[in-house]
Amino acid sequence: MKISTLLLSFCLGSTAFSPSIVFSEPVENEAQPALFIIAGSGVKLHAEPAANAKEIIRLPIGSVLNKIGKSPQTSLLGQDRDYWYKVALADGKQGWVFGSFMVAVDRSRLIEKYIEISEAQLKVDPPIFKDLVEVVSLLDRITIGLPASEKVGELKLLKLLTVERSLTVITPEQEKVSPYKEWLVAQAPILLRNEMMAGWMLNSAVFWKLSSEYAETPLGDKVAWVAANSGLGGECELDLSCHLARVNRTLGKYLEIYPNGTQLESALIQCLDEVKNLQVLSKEQSAPANAQDKIAFSKQIALLKQSLSKVEHPLKERLFSQLEKIVY
Repeated sequence: MKISTLLLSFCLGSTAFSPSIVFSEPVENEAQPALFIIAGSGVKLHAEPAANAKEIIRLPIGSVLNKIGKSPQTSLLGQDRDYWYKVALADGKQGWVFGSFMVAVDRSRLIEKYIEISEAQLKVDPPIFKDLVEVVSLLDRITIGLPASEKVGELKLLKLLTVERSLTVITPEQEKVSPYKEWLVAQAPILLRNEMMAGWMLNSAVFWKLSSEYAETPLGDKVAWVAANSGLGGECELDLSCHLARVNRTLGKYLEIYPNGTQLESALIQCLDEVKNLQVLSKEQSAPANAQDKIAFSKQIALLKQSLSKVEHPLKERLFSQLEKIVY
């Protein structure tokens, strides 16, 4: 499932640094160690400190560089003025990178910077497919072999969210052509077909799995809330039992696992909204429900009540009261 070996085939022609990614720290900060990290995609490593100098290599997002030196004076590149920095890569390659394309970082805070870079890419609108692919490749590489921690869990969550974001870029026509076809194949184990939208979606089970890995931490709560708001695919139409079953598999599951969670009230409010929708759907039924349908619906109500058994909040009783008003 690792995609780093496919990365070059995913690059779509000429790449450039993403100008919308902005970080607060200036590169030139003598208090920082001489360590830089590339914050955008397609950044060029030049043979000389000039934009028209020979290109040695393109540096992917997250590349870590050691500072060797810098140009004696600043240069203007586009709208940015900065120094050129001579840097060394882990494999020994050396060259020059324009300062605005990097951010200084303390080695002890690399994970925090990876999180910041990944979060920034998720906010780019419209999303850029090749950049999202680079971020997923980066997060794959850096989480391998790292001991479990909440920070590593954050990186794993960001990877899933980045994959999910990448799916929004792919049209049905692009699914059969490179680089999108290879990307969908690589991510297939964690995807579901979304027939309603004629596309692909992330399987919410991967969020629930990650949440369970961090069940005793605030991150577990955070990931469970993401899972509760992830799509399930499929269509229930006017089947009330189906609709309520979906509530049980999402919001109900969150409330069962985190009855005092950070999103307790939000989850109950969303449940109430879903019940209001059920009340509307029940009025749209063309014929009265048969005995089997009523039994199925009653079972889903019982499951929801069981899931919320440990919840203590005024909205809980209001929710159950509204459920009883559904004529089915």
